[in-house]
Amino acid sequence: MNQVKIGIFFGGSSQEKDISLNSARSVFEVLKNSYDVYLFLLHTDGNFYSIDKELIFSNVIKDFSWSLKSPVDPFKYINFAIPLIHGIPGENGEIQKVFEEKKIPYLFSNSRSCKEMFYKDVFMEKMFQMGFIKWDYIVYNEKNILECEKFLNKHRQVILKPRDGGSSIGVELHKNWTELKKSLKKGSMLEEVHYGKEFSLVVYNGIAQEVLEIIKNGDITTYRDKYFPSEESCFFISDRFSADVLFKIKRKSEEIWRIFQAQTLIRIDGWVLHNGSIIFTEINPIPSFEFNGLLYKSFKSQDIIKLFQDILDSQLKICKLEKKVIENKRFVKEPVAVIMGGDSLEKNVSVISGGSSVIKLMKSNIYEPILFFLKEDKIYEIPMDMTFQHSAKEIEKIIEKFQVESISLDDFIQSLKEENVFAFLALHGGSGEDGTIQQKLEKAGVFFNGENSEKSKVIMNKWNFWQEIPKKMKSQNTFLLQYPYKIDAKILEIIKNGAIIKATEGGSSFDLATIDNKEELEIFLKNKKSEYIIEDYIETDQIEIGNNHLKVIYKTGWLEMTVGYCEQEIFQPTIALKSSKILTSEEKFQSGTGINLKPLQREIISKKQEDIIKNSLKEVLEKLDLKHYGRFDIFFNYKTNTVRIIELNSLPALCYNTIIFFQAYKQNLSPIKFLEKLIFLGKNRYKLKEEEGVPYELREV
Repeated sequence: MNQVKIGIFFGGSSQEKDISLNSARSVFEVLKNSYDVYLFLLHTDGNFYSIDKELIFSNVIKDFSWSLKSPVDPFKYINFAIPLIHGIPGENGEIQKVFEEKKIPYLFSNSRSCKEMFYKDVFMEKMFQMGFIKWDYIVYNEKNILECEKFLNKHRQVILKPRDGGSSIGVELHKNWTELKKSLKKGSMLEEVHYGKEFSLVVYNGIAQEVLEIIKNGDITTYRDKYFPSEESCFFISDRFSADVLFKIKRKSEEIWRIFQAQTLIRIDGWVLHNGSIIFTEINPIPSFEFNGLLYKSFKSQDIIKLFQDILDSQLKICKLEKKVIENKRFVKEPVAVIMGGDSLEKNVSVISGGSSVIKLMKSNIYEPILFFLKEDKIYEIPMDMTFQHSAKEIEKIIEKFQVESISLDDFIQSLKEENVFAFLALHGGSGEDGTIQQKLEKAGVFFNGENSEKSKVIMNKWNFWQEIPKKMKSQNTFLLQYPYKIDAKILEIIKNGAIIKATEGGSSFDLATIDNKEELEIFLKNKKSEYIIEDYIETDQIEIGNNHLKVIYKTGWLEMTVGYCEQEIFQPTIALKSSKILTSEEKFQSGTGINLKPLQREIISKKQEDIIKNSLKEVLEKLDLKHYGRFDIFFNYKTNTVRIIELNSLPALCYNTIIFFQAYKQNLSPIKFLEKLIFLGKNRYKLKEEEGVPYELREV
């Protein structure tokens, strides 16, 4: 048998290309240690490009597309393909046709089946012909615009969606013909609104998996609902459908699999209508493989790594290909308690950080992650399949449903001490980052990641941290606003030319805004009692991303940058782009949204300027005696070589696509090695000291 060389293909020309990047990252993380894996981007120019492994830890393709070199022929390097291109040309049979012509075996359905499943109207007509329940729809073209208007008049409100796209991109609810007419374009499809309960499920090798109910706040499931860690929508294994309805959904889904002669797996969406009827609205021939998406929930597997390897291995045997043999020399792993959740505004980001950390540590040869959820000073041990949740609310609902037992945070910490278990904090904001939990762990003698309690407290409070940084790195005008708020002449002077207001405690771009006048400030502060910082707004230069180049449109010379560090080693900075005045939480954490340019472009930031940034931040680390890891957000003026510190995160996000993994990779620290180093530092930065009559405490070395 030949050793398998796998090519993961992502990108494409559709609006889903950035979701494709996230799918590719997930599958790469599962396979990279067990297989020879190559990454290939199908760019919008129609060419294939080989992608360095660290670049897969990007949020959007534009992060690195400007740095692409020469196209490659991927079929010189591989003998098996995993197409993870969503939309055209990945799901409509085009890329499959290429594999077939090149005689390269691949995962998922063949070109003919993909074409029939992908185009919604083609899928629906075949379904209707096979006796499935019909519903009303019309595909727009230039000749039937009057029929489209009649369609809206008939139904009063309609769903507008592309016939050849997914990921809820371009899905809109319309009630007004004038507005609907503006949105119509070639390939648009109008569909009657469905009333009932929406569901989704995976069919794997012809067997229907768990049925998920999609619960949302609005009338439609939006892109943000699917890909932003929030509580605006939830995806649960359904307990609101009767056993009979679940049976029918699964059997009908398996029938759909047979009708279209699907292979490996597909995801099917549909509705249980108010009258009890079951309809199926679309098929995803290559569904999103994001870890916190719908696919893994439908499997309800506690070992998703083994699951996907089993899926792949079964196909490789058919192709007479074998994977490389890896000798695992370590058989006993040390337990690590990964703690996520909390009660801050950042708890949903924490869920993604916790899930990402668990997935990576599951591949470690040293540590065995155990997952815990924190809520209101109570700790819940939760099964590993909860790694794949979308929000804290989903986990809370499951805990409530299955009556998961809890213990107090103090008792939990004591149990970690007794069992000598490391506490890996995947918490953001609130007590998880302000030193409160760190102090409890220190007093109990439990090792943990991140800075100690005293330093965490200083860093978490932006005002306290601002007092500590060198004057040359501070904003020129900064003011602390405390409740009850008094808007005096000094504040009005700061905001008249534009200012930023942000909470002293908190991060992830929550609870902040730009303000230009007193009225905007009063509106922002309405019904609030928190402490806020007001400081000068810094306008940054615009950067245009072209083919193989970047173009800076000069305004002020300022750029916003992100810089991680570990053990006082400053990582290479990256430039963060924003679509509005401030970098939003969506741009930081919503899949396929924010841009963080990588690698650093020397035509913009020279090596000398990079060293200026690193030396400035090293000065802060030394002044505060910071020894673990974190992430700086800064402004840098490439005309004056001035550094302005925005904030420091002592427990930065460890989400699947977070920039710190890329920056660590540039320092020869893969994500697994990076997390292992954080644990190593947490265990070895302290020593235990016993004093008579005093319990063990953690003392700084």
